[in-house]
Amino acid sequence: MTLVSSSNLTVVLFAAGEGHRMRNLTKFLPKAMLPVAGRPLLSYSLLSLVQAGFQDLIVIIQEEDIQLASYLQAYETRVNLTVVTIEREISTIGALLRVSNLITGDFIIMSSDLISDCNFSKIIDLHMISNSSLTILLSDLSREEQELPYERRDKAASEIVVYDEDTNRLLALINAADMNNKFRLSRTILRKYPRLRYTTCWQDCYLYVCKHWILSFLKDWNAMESVKWELLPLLVRKQFKRSRYTADSTPGNVFDYIKATRSSTELTEGDPLRCFLYFSRVYSRRVNTICRYFDANFHIKETKFSCEIERFGSSSDISKRTQVKSDVIIGEGCKVGDRCSIRNTVIGNHCTVANNVKIMNSVLMDHVTVEAHCVIQNSIICHDSYVNSNCKLLNCLVEASCTVEKNTLIKDESIVKKTFACEAEDEWPSFV
Repeated sequence: MTLVSSSNLTVVLFAAGEGHRMRNLTKFLPKAMLPVAGRPLLSYSLLSLVQAGFQDLIVIIQEEDIQLASYLQAYETRVNLTVVTIEREISTIGALLRVSNLITGDFIIMSSDLISDCNFSKIIDLHMISNSSLTILLSDLSREEQELPYERRDKAASEIVVYDEDTNRLLALINAADMNNKFRLSRTILRKYPRLRYTTCWQDCYLYVCKHWILSFLKDWNAMESVKWELLPLLVRKQFKRSRYTADSTPGNVFDYIKATRSSTELTEGDPLRCFLYFSRVYSRRVNTICRYFDANFHIKETKFSCEIERFGSSSDISKRTQVKSDVIIGEGCKVGDRCSIRNTVIGNHCTVANNVKIMNSVLMDHVTVEAHCVIQNSIICHDSYVNSNCKLLNCLVEASCTVEKNTLIKDESIVKKTFACEAEDEWPSFV
């Protein structure tokens, strides 16, 4: 077995996702460019990879994402960063094949919406020591994110992960939506792995370490489109199939592509294809829903990225007569008036907060204006929005470039119109 370091692996970073489950945030801004604690979401993935020592990064974006392309063009890094544009309709496997000529060895597939405190070198170590064909990063979901009343919840069932407790070998990957309260495992698996476990409490982080032969297989077997929903389940299922080799490689027979990468002993024993799991017990989350976006803005301060985040922008003007707690982040070029109270909140660049405003547990993107005597709690205000005076927003999402009219009270709403006004007689909860 030949060991390789992270510097020898090519990383393919998918940044072409449209963010369908967080469409209220991504209508006018690519998902990868959504601000998290004042930095683009993509920047956390790039920073993690650079810190881990990866030297060759390929970032795949949509050809119409001009803002994202400009950001990557100006991104200063010492690594080899290649940006590849694709059409909107191309699948994840199609995108991977588009860059296959740039990949010469083992590689990593990663989503740009992943924020992880994990040490990626430990994942590589597991992959190499186990001689794994596929290694998947999972994160603990025991701590659920806060539910937001205006978010359309994803009703898709969770995955069932079956693995060996002693080695973390992945034995089965089952979409709970495809089963009727039961799932079956072969006798071979039950005999060989008596200490197996199954769980739904771990999230697939969309970080996969892969052997290079997988690319060769995909080039010849072009019947699949999805890395997550088609390629991964296929590889996991094939682990315990009897390997049948042919004189000439036949498309669809994965074992024909493994010959050059496994020893003769492994081929004889019929265990040439292995999949493993790496369980991350530190903060690792895909920011692929509004709820997780909201959660990430506050928990990023507890991760290794905290030293990269500037608490107050140097060009911001914050009144000395305003109370700003230590858990607040305020971007560049902001102006905050007198007698405001701001707690556990992230405020983007070039925002204006007038006098006597109270903001708690909220996210304000760039170029947001909040006029005097407003109360904002547990809400997201997207960029270029304007909140007029005497407004009260609780558990709300205000889309980009919206205007909230004066004296408006809104609860548990998503504001999508350019101008929105509402009258209500309900008693407003106290700001605590």
